[in-house]
Amino acid sequence: MLRNLKKLVFACLLAFFVSMCSAVDPEASALEEATLRGHMELLASAELQGRKALESGGEIAARYIASQFRKYGLQPGINNHSYFQSVPVETFEFQGSETVLHSQSGQDTVQTKTLRWGEDFWVFPRKMITSVSGDVSICGYGVQAPEADYDDYQGMDVGGNFVMVFWGEPETGDTTNLFGKGKPTRHGMIPVKVKLAEKMGAVGLILTTWPSQREQWMQTVERKKADWDSNIIQSEGDLEFPVIYLDPDKASRLMDTVDDFAYGEYIQELVSQFKGIPISFPEMELRFDVSFTNIIVDTVVNVVGWLGDSMVGGDAVIIGAHYDHIGVVDGQVCYGADDNASGVSALLTLAEALAPMKDQLQRSVLFVSFGAEEAGLIGSRYYVEHPIHPLENTVAMVNMDCIGREGSNSYRTMHRPPQTEEERNLLFAFYSAQYPDLKDIVLGMPNPDKLSLRPSALTGRFDFGDHAPFLHSNIPALFFFSGYHTDYHTPNDSIERIVFPKLTRITTLIYHVVVELANKSAMLEAAEVDPAASPTPMR
Repeated sequence: MLRNLKKLVFACLLAFFVSMCSAVDPEASALEEATLRGHMELLASAELQGRKALESGGEIAARYIASQFRKYGLQPGINNHSYFQSVPVETFEFQGSETVLHSQSGQDTVQTKTLRWGEDFWVFPRKMITSVSGDVSICGYGVQAPEADYDDYQGMDVGGNFVMVFWGEPETGDTTNLFGKGKPTRHGMIPVKVKLAEKMGAVGLILTTWPSQREQWMQTVERKKADWDSNIIQSEGDLEFPVIYLDPDKASRLMDTVDDFAYGEYIQELVSQFKGIPISFPEMELRFDVSFTNIIVDTVVNVVGWLGDSMVGGDAVIIGAHYDHIGVVDGQVCYGADDNASGVSALLTLAEALAPMKDQLQRSVLFVSFGAEEAGLIGSRYYVEHPIHPLENTVAMVNMDCIGREGSNSYRTMHRPPQTEEERNLLFAFYSAQYPDLKDIVLGMPNPDKLSLRPSALTGRFDFGDHAPFLHSNIPALFFFSGYHTDYHTPNDSIERIVFPKLTRITTLIYHVVVELANKSAMLEAAEVDPAASPTPMR
């Protein structure tokens, strides 16, 4: 009885939302602010409860997107009869009270400590690991930068060990970045540190900072708690490597149990000399125990619509934007207006604008709204492993994520509002480094309203966002992003803070980019990758 009632409520909500957006003036141009706003009012509404994967709000969003694809005349992308690509996932309950980090150190006098998840450390394991143990090595910032003759792992064998590193990257006395001449580089990004520690043979990474930065550290932890609360993993394999975020005060107390090691002096040297000497502590052993219960196999969906004569043969351009968000956190709805109702609104607006042009495009266009991006790119990774259209016939993938705000050009300066017209009009256009023609295409598009375009090359090695699986498969990829802001993954990411004139201009620019890609006479040619190319910024 209760299940049938829930289904009835779900159906009524969906019908209501579809009728709401059907009321948009059909004579209005698709690339107008009113069209984008109409989609946004639905997707970022309180009724959708933050569109979390596997919850009703996420399901309503997916069905709404499919209804709009159908309305605009897009063909179902799955065997020509369904708009939904099923993506297998597993859900679990993470038992934080039973997830602990045990340490044992000392030779003459053995000291033991037990640190607890949610009090002393936080972790985001991605697979059913249950216990990992190893000695401890401390390796500065966890950076290898051969271009600067810098190596925090120099002379070290960390195989089988936990590696402790500090966040960020070395700075000189005037806070200028040691590698990037004042600009953050990929070396300071957490995913880069993780991949390097894995490559060096570590069993896990402990990430911390010095106690004087604890307040800033805890602010970062608070922003990320919604990510760590996710209980979804991909059924077909995922990261097993644990990344432990350790409270700086607890890190200090933990390392002070080591005989003949002055942790405070090590930090002072790290700051003053811009690097720390890597040290291993064979007398110190950590054991990380994780507890999961109630593992359930389930599915999320990618929503796929096809614009073209046939899905058999021929080349295609993919336009993508994830529809899920993080749901309700601490009793407050996280609306996800910028992240990523902005991208989905643009996706639907582009579908409406391009549909009448089907016969004028030399190539087909595949519209994909990915599911479970917030849980670790699950939808886009599954698509690349199970492509609807052959990857070798994919001209390019265009990803839109967080394109509706006036944001900062740096994670470090996002706490202040944009100061100039150039900053307010900022639009990052990240592109595959091995396909530099993508940069020329973006810069060559009509830009009468003077968006401040920031092209930046991606190596495809360490990237976040639904473009990343395509990069890793050597598919030319573009990623549009309007800048950093402090409302990311908070209830403040609401429709009231969307800058619709800017979102409209960005959508129009992307429209021209997609048309250009769909009408190019030949596939893009790969070039030699610039080793200095930057990865996608961590959001």
